[in-house]
Amino acid sequence: MALSCLWQPSAVGRDWKGKLSPALYLIAIPLAFVNSWIASGLYVFVALLWLIPDPRIERELEKRED
Repeated sequence: MALSCLWQPSAVGRDWKGKLSPALYLIAIPLAFVNSWIASGLYVFVALLWLIPDPRIERELEKRED
C-alpha cells in the first residue's frame, strides 16, 4: 500500500501536533536556562505526543482497504 494517501488533505486536515510541537520547543529553549528539568519535561512531552496515532490517518487507511 502506498503511503501517499497519508499526505492528502482529508487525511491530515488540521495538524495541531505539528503546530504545537515547534511552539513547545520555542518555549523550552529559553526555559532551559532557567530550569532545565521543566525544559526537559517539555521535550519529553513533545516526543510522547507524537507516539499517539492520529485517528484521521487511521480512518483514511481503513477507507483505502475497503
